[in-house]
Amino acid sequence: MNVKMYKQVDQKITSELNALESLCKQHDGYSIPIYWDLLKNYRENARDFYIYDQDQLIGYFSAFSFSENEFEISAMIHPHYRRQGIFSTHLREVQLLAAELEVERFTFVCPKNLTASKAALTAIGARYHFTEYTLRLLNDSVSLPPSTETTTLIEAGPDDCQVLAALDAKCFNSNETLMLQRFNEIISDTHRRTWLFMLENKPIGKIHLRIENGIVILHDLCILPEHQGFGYGFQMLQDTLRQLRVMRLRETQLTVNAHNENALRLYQKAGFEIQQVYEYYKLDV
Repeated sequence: MNVKMYKQVDQKITSELNALESLCKQHDGYSIPIYWDLLKNYRENARDFYIYDQDQLIGYFSAFSFSENEFEISAMIHPHYRRQGIFSTHLREVQLLAAELEVERFTFVCPKNLTASKAALTAIGARYHFTEYTLRLLNDSVSLPPSTETTTLIEAGPDDCQVLAALDAKCFNSNETLMLQRFNEIISDTHRRTWLFMLENKPIGKIHLRIENGIVILHDLCILPEHQGFGYGFQMLQDTLRQLRVMRLRETQLTVNAHNENALRLYQKAGFEIQQVYEYYKLDV
């Protein structure tokens, strides 16, 4: 076996990874999250391991850094090559890298039904943290009422990054300075859209989406706390789905923490259905 690392995936690697994902999904019923928008962009510090047996891709091990001092780790191994120490070997390599970078913890993403994988995580000392649902909606499958006159959805541009950062800080208790930097980086990404939800021409919410292979992934939806409880979140979601129809984008997905029952009810009310269930485990390193 040999291991390769790529700073950016091309069409050949994309096809190999798609094939491995399809095979694992057929065998397990689930697949791991793959952040295609990141893989297809150049990353100087990419930490993705592509494991080959001769010319066949038989494993994929990723360590993404979405927050300070933490790696999110996912692994996908060809069913015929499991229980051969591939996961533990590459975990040790990432642990050495984490020590150099002063990373303090790992978050592991595991499909809920993979009992062997969960047992392996428990064996190395990882602790269950939370469960997350992936929901799916076919945009043409639900009826949408007309939009209201008091609310509008407008696309955000570079001049709106400060507003977006302020909304994020108030809704998610995030660091406004760090979020401003993030929004400045992604606002011009052609695979992403960011929309502001306006109430009488004042921003009270936001919604982000990225487009992967014609599928829309919604994320970081929020309404200012003082405007919650009045149905604006549902209205923003409906306005978004209405706009996606205009863009002729057929399928929409999003994720929600299983403990966030209000958000889950809102999405199901809009027509979303649970498609996959992931469990997250934490390990201090």
